[in-house]
Amino acid sequence: MPSDVSHSAFKDVYNQLKSNEWDLSAKYTKILMLTHRVLASEQGYASLQGVFQYNEAFAKKENEYIAYFVDKIEPACSAYQERKFGQMFAAFGESVPAIQAQGDKTKWAGVMDNLLKLRGLVW
Repeated sequence: MPSDVSHSAFKDVYNQLKSNEWDLSAKYTKILMLTHRVLASEQGYASLQGVFQYNEAFAKKENEYIAYFVDKIEPACSAYQERKFGQMFAAFGESVPAIQAQGDKTKWAGVMDNLLKLRGLVW
């Protein structure tokens, strides 16, 4: 199925669920995308796979940047969406500074909210 058709179908279903007052928050709803191509298209990185000479290098996280996004950023974003802040910080590991004051929490929330917006996960 072409990407534009699958995207249109996805948005139609999403909008219909939303109009029927379905709770689409990460707490209650998980969206399953069955192929890497559809997932990549919906999350805005469809052309990224073409950067790699071999698909296996992409899928197996042989590139350090891909590995960082898959192993750190994605789990942290998921945890943040579910308001599981301990898991979010655990996903980043020891490389993140500790929260020392309320202002630190505000900065983290701003950065994570912006990241979710950029990723298109907040509609």
